Amino acid sequence: DGTRLWMLHTGANMFNSAHTTPFIAWDLDGDGYGEFMVKTAPGAIDGQGNYVLMAGDDPTENLKSGRGKQDHGSEYITVFDGMTGAELSTIKYHTAYQDETTSFWGDSQQNRSERYLAAIAWLDGEDKNPSAIFARGYYSGCKIGAYDWDGAELTLRWLHRGPSANSGTVTYANGSTKNLSSSVYGEGAHWIGVGDVTGDGCQEIHYGSGALKPDGTTLYRTGMGHGDALHLSDFIPSRPGLEYFMVHEKSPYGADLRDAATGEIIFRTTADDDTGRGIIGHFNPEADDAYWQSSANMGSIFDTSNNLIASGLSHGGGGSLNCRLYWNGDLADEFFDKSVIEYWNGSGYGRLQVNGGNYTVGNLNNYTKYNPCVLGDVLGDWREEIVTWTQSGSNFQLIINATSYNTDYRIPHLMDDYAYRAQVINQNCAYNQPPHVSCDLIDYYTIEQKVPATGWGMLYTPYPVRVPEGITAYQVPGVVAAADTIRYTRLASQATIPAGSAILYRATAGQTVRFRPSTKSAVTVNKNYLKGCSVDSVLTCDEETYEYFYTFKVNDATGVMAFYKVEPGTAVEAGTPWLRVKGTASNIPLPQYYLTKESADADGVQQVSADIMEATEVYDLEGRRVATGKMQRGKVYIIDGQKRIY
Repeated sequence: DGTRLWMLHTGANMFNSAHTTPFIAWDLDGDGYGEFMVKTAPGAIDGQGNYVLMAGDDPTENLKSGRGKQDHGSEYITVFDGMTGAELSTIKYHTAYQDETTSFWGDSQQNRSERYLAAIAWLDGEDKNPSAIFARGYYSGCKIGAYDWDGAELTLRWLHRGPSANSGTVTYANGSTKNLSSSVYGEGAHWIGVGDVTGDGCQEIHYGSGALKPDGTTLYRTGMGHGDALHLSDFIPSRPGLEYFMVHEKSPYGADLRDAATGEIIFRTTADDDTGRGIIGHFNPEADDAYWQSSANMGSIFDTSNNLIASGLSHGGGGSLNCRLYWNGDLADEFFDKSVIEYWNGSGYGRLQVNGGNYTVGNLNNYTKYNPCVLGDVLGDWREEIVTWTQSGSNFQLIINATSYNTDYRIPHLMDDYAYRAQVINQNCAYNQPPHVSCDLIDYYTIEQKVPATGWGMLYTPYPVRVPEGITAYQVPGVVAAADTIRYTRLASQATIPAGSAILYRATAGQTVRFRPSTKSAVTVNKNYLKGCSVDSVLTCDEETYEYFYTFKVNDATGVMAFYKVEPGTAVEAGTPWLRVKGTASNIPLPQYYLTKESADADGVQQVSADIMEATEVYDLEGRRVATGKMQRGKVYIIDGQKRIY
């Protein structure tokens, strides 16, 4: 109902900032209820008003240095009950300040030692309980711990210690230790990326310019050092696996795109100074791969081969190098920064509305970054929400900015993608970065077909798609009245096929053809005529269905490409495109055309007409009964146990 459920007090010994108190909130033990895990110290008070305290410690003792940061005494990690805020378990944090020398952390001012990160990772696979990752230090020495909560006991699974680039150790819960030839020493960033990049079902931890395996050992390190922004997703769908993009504040600065599983550099750019911001995403719905920008070249945008796409660009009211998000429903990423949402219009940026206005409502965090509290699919409609906050006197409120744009696409809840889920949960950490799904949504809606042995394929599309290179496509929009011809349109390569259209295409037999979604308007081309067999007075109409069937082929005798009538009782070979011409007793034929194909595959999608379904039980894809009068054109339904497009 919007009232406060509980509140924690971190106590006088905790220094609170974006860099020092990251937390994890999730169901860590699989009981259906959430837990809350955060670093604590003597003096912290749980949601029930009780001190968080281990034996022998004094909650009133001052453990801080003159800089206001704890430099001695106990440091804890605590898991709290998500319903009540009560302390469930507290153990020693995997490292305390005095456990290492000041040279290990990188300075003697408690600056680099007090840089913390937190994340969640499914180290044993998506069907197992996740672990909480807590880390300290990333400019030089680092100590990264993985914690498990089983509902009764909080344990440290492993501890990765990076005292140098060329050495490191991992210590496990049973006390065993593994020596490493390299660590992620000095490679950390102001955020942490999580995702399964090796394809084994278990998630790896990307620690800036390096990465850890699920067992805490080093996956790779690049040596490029610290940076502020990082992104993990499938930025090149044609390339196997995921890619990782990062900007750097260590000379020679710049940005890099790498293979997320191996650390292999796909490209690297350099710059003259700290590259503090960078963004990458599938901003252009007509491009196969992602585009990227960085603060080293604010007015330019590049592709994943580091080719310059455009220069001299200017974002309207925002820097737009902070966040990507799904907003206007077109499957492509949009830009979000400084309360402004923009999209790529093919040559520059266009402004998008936020419920009738030009700006999101509420305050953003960290004036140098302008981060939302959380950006993600919290409402479940696959477009993302921007969570901000506001204050009136002592009254604080959360605000959810949600899109008012419609969409033609249905996507599962983005939180079902557990790379995306981890990245949403990890936003309670430092310079929180926007989450990415582990695939390109444009690729998700790409239609793939294998060309039949005849060399002729058929496509019906409920949403606009592009004609791919290498095929010859024809659209059949109608019939010429009182003529023995059927109108067709030859479509140019990369032309847009409008939603609700059916086409025939010629391609190499056995070839896989990919039709990618498009946001462009249908390309206008000249109409030609294809000689063929149309219904005339000589033919006898079937009195029950008033329909005739024609196959699309090249006549062996004449070489003419046309629709040829199929005589009653003649079988149509599986995979052959055909045309259904429908009429009525008084109007033969009525110019309604449905391109489809017969197939022995029961899971194939076929085109059907309304009168065929009037006495048929129809269900949507979620198994709900649908009245035939409520069916919508272009949607897929289950009819007689088969998927069919209406």
